[in-house]
Order: sequence, then structure tokens, then C-alpha cells
Amino acid sequence: MRGELDQDKARASAFPLPFQDDLLETDNLAELSLESEFARIVEQVFVSKSVDAETACLALEQACKNQAEKIQGEARENMHRLGISRDMETQANELKLESQTWRLLWHLSSDVESLVQRQSVTSASPGKTSREIATSLIQEEKGLLQLAKIIYWLESMSQDALNWSEEQGDYSEVGRFAKNEGLLQETKHAIERGVDKDIVTELDPDAVSRQDLPLAADNMEDEERLMKGVWKLVRCGCTHHAIDLCCHVGEYWRASSLLGSGRYGGLPVGNVAQEATEYYRTEEAFEEEYASEVENGRLFHINIWKWTCFVLSKKLSESGRYTMEAAVYAVMCGFIEHILPACESWEDVLWAYSKAWLDVQIHCQLSGLSTEARMLDVQDKFNVGGAKAAASPTGWPVSEVMEKLPGSIEEMFANVSSFWSGRERQSAPGHFRILQEKMVLGKFEDVLLFALSLVFDQDLLKGEEPGCGPILIRFAAHLGLWLLEILSNTECKVQSTADVANEFGVFQDSVNRLVQIYIVHLIENRKNSLIPVYALHLRRGLLDETYCIFLDTLSKASFEERQEAVHLGTSYLPRDDFSRIIRKVTVASRMNRTLDHAAYVAAKIRSSEWICMLDDTHSEVAEHACLVSRELALLDTIGTSDSLAYFLHEVL
Repeated sequence: MRGELDQDKARASAFPLPFQDDLLETDNLAELSLESEFARIVEQVFVSKSVDAETACLALEQACKNQAEKIQGEARENMHRLGISRDMETQANELKLESQTWRLLWHLSSDVESLVQRQSVTSASPGKTSREIATSLIQEEKGLLQLAKIIYWLESMSQDALNWSEEQGDYSEVGRFAKNEGLLQETKHAIERGVDKDIVTELDPDAVSRQDLPLAADNMEDEERLMKGVWKLVRCGCTHHAIDLCCHVGEYWRASSLLGSGRYGGLPVGNVAQEATEYYRTEEAFEEEYASEVENGRLFHINIWKWTCFVLSKKLSESGRYTMEAAVYAVMCGFIEHILPACESWEDVLWAYSKAWLDVQIHCQLSGLSTEARMLDVQDKFNVGGAKAAASPTGWPVSEVMEKLPGSIEEMFANVSSFWSGRERQSAPGHFRILQEKMVLGKFEDVLLFALSLVFDQDLLKGEEPGCGPILIRFAAHLGLWLLEILSNTECKVQSTADVANEFGVFQDSVNRLVQIYIVHLIENRKNSLIPVYALHLRRGLLDETYCIFLDTLSKASFEERQEAVHLGTSYLPRDDFSRIIRKVTVASRMNRTLDHAAYVAAKIRSSEWICMLDDTHSEVAEHACLVSRELALLDTIGTSDSLAYFLHEVL
């Protein structure tokens, strides 16, 4: 029962497969349960420290997505069993929400340099374009940076949902469009035949709004389908793909109408920002943009274009027939009132507010900056009067756009919350959205307290059942560990007001309680090999309490199972901590006198075996054996001598 512990062997027995260096390579871990896969990532972040917590967020996200896809596949196979299929779909949706939350945490802790478009590399450039100044503003101001991170998070999820196809070169979920199908052939033929007096009589792009008449029915359906596709692409930040789509169907005029702030939009973020960086790195692209701003004044053309988009959006919206088209042009000018009708989800509404607010704030600051000749660094050579005129009260943005925007990020979330009912707030999607909102606001103590309120209302260890399902229990525990690790980093990029340094403060206390609850969940589901990976994160009091409960549940297990538990415990927990826990379990077993004689003797033998499994405890083993032998000898019960002999044989 003694001997040196082989840590590598112990860890191999703890997990079905060895840990991998690359967390994102999960194909060879397909057979792992989600709990085991999460434990594998926890081990790499907190034990071997082979990867940082920020990067591991992406591995946690991918694990949830893989599990959700697997469950959805099983749900489709069980369509004939409606109740089971519905439960599986609910579980898959919760896992998707969890994956989105891990993605959000990665975005909040991500590097600014990977978020926005980088500066031009043209060393000979005499100054900065408005695009480069906007990038600097986002990098320097926390409020703008936070909005940009929200937009990046929402757009990246939208991009994933649209399923980019490398073979086709487009997003498969946007739809299939024939070459030049937007040339309005049906309307042209109807006009030539004169069979329909209730459609436009001219084919120029402005005919619909000028004559206030629709196109032919087939073309109206095609236009609606096209604008839904354009909206989806704009929604995921891919304005350049929306422009390409318009060109593909032959509507070059519409493509030009979307180019007012550049091929990639005015404020690209994330992956699109990296594409924009490469595009504007060329001398030709930079010089063309810079020369235009110098010649006409910074923002001169953009102001006119945004005002045109604003008027067009209002005109289209008033007709009641062009919701998607009105929303697309409203996005271009930040007119939130006409973006919202096209939104179908909480994420859409949050993106609409964030996008419009950031766009207008940046534009206002650029308008102010553009009146200062020093920003051009070429004040002696160029006339910047056009920029000053653009920043006048009659310029852009107009008051009607400004009045619809929130005054703070808290007010923005209040506006977003009004778009979903109180019933939704009590559901799993509502819970995750509340957590995401608090994370964006930097209220991480509130995040953990809210998670605790969802998990349980009373002390779980006193018999109370969790108030939520296993998905949220697992998620809450890991979220607490990740927040503690990320916020404790001196180079942390996440905005937070939480006191993470105080071991007995609200933050760390909440993390400990969430981890403890998850360990109890693992104990109940007999995931014994995973327990030490999490127990090492508990402070001393909770560690002893929880691990004693765990070992007590193994009191009737086989010797091999208990020996495995000792091997795992000594592999992950500090030696002194585990020895202290074993001694507590042993002492507690001597105090239990509620069992009948046979069970009492068996319990004494098993309790003695715990301490025998430790190294260098000869004196303690002898002391414990003497105490138990004395107790057995003093029992005034038939078979006492046989019990004592059996005990001495088994233990000593």
C-alpha cells in the first residue's frame, strides 16, 4: 500500500487521453466528455501553464461548439421522439450561448492591435487620413475601445453563422444569386408591354423613390432577397462582400452607394480590419484617400454621403415596403431608428446600437479635430476650409440622428433590454445575456454573484439542489476561475472594478463557492478523476470540507479506487494539504459510532487504509492502529476478539 507515486501514471489514469500542447487541435479528443475536455484545458492553464487563460477562452468556446453540434446531430436522429429531441435542442442552444460568452471574454481581453485597422506604412506620407485618426481615437479612449470590442464580438459570431465557403468564395447562408439578376428585366418587359400601370415607368435607380411606385412583382421579390443578403453581410461587418454581391447581380450603382466610407466601411474591426490594413497599405490606395481629403477637406465627401444615406433611409422607411434596404443605409449613417426594424435578435439590437453609437461618436470627434490644421501637419500647403465647413452646426451628424442614441453604455444596454420580455430574462438565453451585459460593463463581482444566485439559493452541501442545470454549473465555475486568472494579471486589458486581490473578498469568495459547487456536481456524477484538478483552486477551509466529502463517498469503494484517489490527490494537491485532509478523514472515522458492529469494524479498516496509502506515515499508522485496536478491544460485543484479529491482520 506504500511506495513512490508515479505522477505521469496518475495523470494518465485521470484522463482518457494525454494532454495536448495545442488546445485548439481537438479532433483527437472527440471521445472526451465535455467535463473531461474542460479539465484538460484547466490543467494546461493552471497546472502545467503551457497556455495563457486568454488563448484558452477560444479552446473552451470550440469545445462547447463541438458538443453543441454533436447534440444537434443526435437531436435530428431522434426527431420521432419529440420530447427527447426538444430537450437536446435546448441543451445545444445553451452550449452555443456558453460558447458565445467564452468568445466575449476573449474579445474583452484581446490585444488592441488585433482589433482595429493599423496605421499606414507609407513613411513619406505628410499626415494622417481620417481613417487613421479614427483608429487612434479607438485605441486611446476606453469607451470607444469597449464599443469596438462589442462590435467585433457580435460581428465575428454573425460571420460564423453565415458559414464562409472557401470553395464558393461566399457565405452559403446569404443565398445564391445569378449573374446580373438585378437588371430588372421583368420590369422592363412590363413597361414595354404596358400591362401594369401600378409599377414604375422608368428604370433608373431613383425611379422607385421618385415615383413612389414599386417594381414588377418578380423584381420586387428579387430585390427583397438581395437586400436581405446585403443586410446579413453588413451585419457581420463584411461591407466589402456586400459591395461585391451588388456588383455580381449587376447593381453597380448600389455598390457605389455603399462605398462612401471606403470598401471596408468607415470603422472595420477584427478580421475585416486586418483585410483593410492590407488594402490601405499600398501607396496608391493611401495617396488616393489622402489626396481626396486634402483637396476637399476632411470628411467633406463623407458628410454628404452620410446625409444622403440618412435621407434615403427615411424615404425608404416611410414607404413601408423596404425595411431591409432602409436598414442598410441607416447603418451607413448611424440612424438607429431605421436599423432596429430589421433586427431579429438581442444580438442584432446590441450590434445596431453599438455600431451607430461608435460611428457617430467617432465622426463628431473627427469633425472637431478636422478644424485644427495641426492634425494634417501640412497647414502651410493646403486649404482646410472645407473641413471647417463640414463641422458646422448644419453639417453632419444632424440632431435627429444624435437624439436617438444613448448617453452611456449603461443606457444602451437598458434600451437593448427593452426589446426582450421578462419571461425571456428568466430563461437560459436571458441568463447568459445578463451575464454578458455585466461582463461588458466590467461588473465582474456582479457577474459571479448573479451566477451564484442561479446555481443555488442555499448551502448546496446541506442538501439543497442546484437551481440550474449542469451546463450552467460547469460554466459558472470555469468562468470564475478564468476571470480570477485574467483580472489578476498585471497586464490585464479587461476593464474591471472588481477587488480580485482580497482572498476573502466578494470576488474570490464567489469563485471558491462556484468551484466547490462544481466539485460536488462531479462527486455526484462519479467524475472522480477530475476532482483534484479543481480542488487545488479552493482555499484551505473549503478544500478540506469538500475533499473530506469526496473521500467519504469512497468509503465503501474498492481498495483500488481509493488508492487511485490518493494517487490523483497527491499529484495535484500540495503534499501537506493532502496529508492534512487524509488525517481529518481518518480521525472523523474514529468518531462515527452509529454503525452496527460489523459495519463499524469494516469502517475502521477502510479508514485505516487511507492513512496507510500515504508515504512516511509509519508512526501515525501505528498510533491510529493502536487507538482503533483499543476501541475494538473495549467493545462488549460478541465477536470482538475476531474483529480485532481481523483488523490487525488487514492493517498492520
